[in-house]
Amino acid sequence: MHNKMGKSNILRGEKWSKERAKAVFENRPKDVEWIDSQKSIQDDIKEYENSIKPVEVKSTKKEK
Repeated sequence: MHNKMGKSNILRGEKWSKERAKAVFENRPKDVEWIDSQKSIQDDIKEYENSIKPVEVKSTKKEK
């Protein structure tokens, strides 16, 4: 479970991820370049992407 600050980062990351995708779709390279140059935005996007990755579940039972 993420703490409150982590949740805020994830929500911002989701927003910026969508904004970046929209800028790419609308062929706005200056906006994409700006988003990519902002470390805090990139950190939030990375945290968002990590939050939506499926979690690998390892079995605790020993196979015979």
